[in-house]
Amino acid sequence: MLLNANSNVDQASLRAIAHMPTRSLPVLVDNSFSQKLTDADLMRIAVLLAQKSADEGGCPIGAVIIDNETRQIVGKGTTPWCKKITLTTTVKRPRYVTLGESTLAKPRYLPASALATCAPH
Repeated sequence: MLLNANSNVDQASLRAIAHMPTRSLPVLVDNSFSQKLTDADLMRIAVLLAQKSADEGGCPIGAVIIDNETRQIVGKGTTPWCKKITLTTTVKRPRYVTLGESTLAKPRYLPASALATCAPH
């Protein structure tokens, strides 16, 4: 495991989680590390995702979904593009991208999961 009970919850570890593919998290992040993540840490991951999206030319929005029982991240995402929104424009919001990703990881609907979205600007 890359991140385990002995790992510090710091900027470097949160950045690593933000940049890892969500499907890789169970292999790279130990349950004991996930238990140490506070709500503020999870929001920081969402901010890092938003910053990553902005750096890549997308909208500065990030989202993280966790399982409240295990505190494991089951989905995370960004809005990779921005465009002028009109009344007929369909926008794929990060929470929907993230929800779709999380249901792949955990096939049940997410009644016990929390959603956090934010924009760093």
